[in-house]
Amino acid sequence: MPPSIIPAKAPRRRKRRPVVNAPPGVPPVLIEASFDAETLLLTLGFDIAVDLVGIVPAAIGVADRPRGFIYAGAAVAEVLSPSSFTLAMEIVGEGIGAEVLLEAGAGTGIVAAVGGVVWAGTGGQVELPIPTPPPPVPAVVVSVWSDGGSQCTITFDKPIDLLGPPDDGSIYVASMGPIAASLDDPQTLRLTISGGVGAGAPWNIYAQPGWISTPIAFPQEGVFPEGSTTKSTKGTKKKRGTSQKSKVRARTR
Repeated sequence: MPPSIIPAKAPRRRKRRPVVNAPPGVPPVLIEASFDAETLLLTLGFDIAVDLVGIVPAAIGVADRPRGFIYAGAAVAEVLSPSSFTLAMEIVGEGIGAEVLLEAGAGTGIVAAVGGVVWAGTGGQVELPIPTPPPPVPAVVVSVWSDGGSQCTITFDKPIDLLGPPDDGSIYVASMGPIAASLDDPQTLRLTISGGVGAGAPWNIYAQPGWISTPIAFPQEGVFPEGSTTKSTKGTKKKRGTSQKSKVRARTR
């Protein structure tokens, strides 16, 4: 009897798994940059992690025109995070102007840590710092006081800094320009007037005083209140209906 023949099983074909392509890389975008002229350090921050292995520091430049110098990158000083670092800068030239400018082309060697896409650079000169800080909010008058004679005070909602004597006609009290100025406290400006300043006398701020470095809102105007010779609490707004409140009408452009 012939031996039985067991047929071989047909091989199973395994389905190929679809190949999942890695997502295309994205280039780094510069979101933060600042230059410290004292330490000569340029800080750069990106929106994603970056690889600095192939960085070309000299391809990154800063023109500090107010100080009169042009700088180029010398070396990476410190890695602050996966997406930010400081670059040591060195003087390579001179330039004069009013702005601090950053410039970097596409050849900096800075690439995305994932995907290796090259940073395209700044696309020309951009002003530092990045992002540009918002302009300061100007100081607003919250109360005024006079002694009935030559002394009066104007209290603002924030500290102010004096630069020199009041000599530009930006502030008038009782239709007179002050002949001297000082600070009673960080928020209170004391003015000396050549004449008397009594209740109902007007005060006006027509322009930014050149002798005050703090931005001041203008125009502002008002009158000295009844009972002004009793000094009011500084730095706080008075409630409506009190005899110490000055009639302040602040208008800002």
